[in-house]
Formats: sequence, C-alpha cells, structure tokens
Amino acid sequence: MRRLDPTEGLLLRARSVHTVGMGGPIDAVLLDPQLRVIDVITLRPGRVLLPRRGVRFVLETAEGSGLRPGDRLSRARSRPG
Repeated sequence: MRRLDPTEGLLLRARSVHTVGMGGPIDAVLLDPQLRVIDVITLRPGRVLLPRRGVRFVLETAEGSGLRPGDRLSRARSRPG
C-alpha cells in the first residue's frame, strides 16, 4: 500500500481506527463534533486506536500533519474529479 501524500487526508465518522495493512505511519487526528482537534496520535502500521471520549470524527493524515489540539477544521466539501 502507498503512503498518504502530505496534502491528502481521509475524514471518517468514527471514534477509533486501525492501521492494519497500511504502508507507513499516519497521524490520527481526533475531532469533536465541531471539528476541533482533541488530540493527534501517530500510529505505526498494525496498530489499533481504541475509542476516546468526545471523539466524533477521525482524520487520517500523513505523519507530521502539523495539526495540534485546539485547531479547528472547516466543513469545506470537495467533489471527486
């Protein structure tokens, strides 16, 4: 599997994620319902992140995303090419 590009991410409506089968480490950015960053956890391949209180979304990004607790994301939508 290929690694995520620094400009890519996958927003999941989830409270936990896993990295089984991933090609490299990711940052799991834990978000509350208002898309505020609660925490950023770097996960190596083959790991599982258990559910955390207050998390409603997880943004999977390349390791070193630069996002920090307290940051807020916007709800901009994109359409597939």
